[in-house]
Amino acid sequence: MNKKEIINFTKNEIVKHKENVNYWGTEEDVNNETIICNYILNNNIVTQDWFDERLKSTSVEMLEDILTELNK
Repeated sequence: MNKKEIINFTKNEIVKHKENVNYWGTEEDVNNETIICNYILNNNIVTQDWFDERLKSTSVEMLEDILTELNK
């Protein structure tokens, strides 16, 4: 996946979370968030410390923060 694709993928995940209250914690949700998190870590977009600072964030908040980082 390239950066543009991961941005769109992240946007789609945010929409799924906002539109379907039962989406959080599903196998698809967990797998897709893992893909996103691995991408931004492996491409040095953020650090593990960045994630640690967001431990109390909701999934949507974290994904929105990720999207902000991806768009920098």
